[in-house]
Amino acid sequence: MKSASICLFAAWLLASGLAAADQSPPPDPTSEARAQVEAAVQSYAAAIRGSVDKVADLFAPDGELIQPGLDPLVGPEAIRGFLAPLVKRVRIEEATMTSRAIDLYGDEAYVWGDYSQRVAVGEQPLATFTGRFVAQWHRAEGTWKLRRMMVQPAPTAG
Repeated sequence: MKSASICLFAAWLLASGLAAADQSPPPDPTSEARAQVEAAVQSYAAAIRGSVDKVADLFAPDGELIQPGLDPLVGPEAIRGFLAPLVKRVRIEEATMTSRAIDLYGDEAYVWGDYSQRVAVGEQPLATFTGRFVAQWHRAEGTWKLRRMMVQPAPTAG
């Protein structure tokens, strides 16, 4: 009787182990959030190729665009007002953003990365500008909005 109980217990342990081995681990919520943040970064890169409104709409109501030598531009309207006259003189042919690190803290995400832009100013030939960026994103009601975008252009040769 004792050996039968041990055999049944061993069979139950083996069956439990095999059943657990067949189950996939639960989805990682941070990987989904990381993918959403990366998609938001790429939306920003796409927007700066031509739509001032789309760029401004990616910012939270208190979002800041921080560029060297300028006071921070706060809020979508200030950002739109700054960018609108620029698009009349500057043509961005190509823009890429490469995220190097995405740090998640609940509904906050910090992205560190590099950017590259092929730009023509007025009738000048296309020039390539590169640099680094750091962006703070905030998720509200399921949507990621920029709280801060700071860029650091690389020095130009000359």
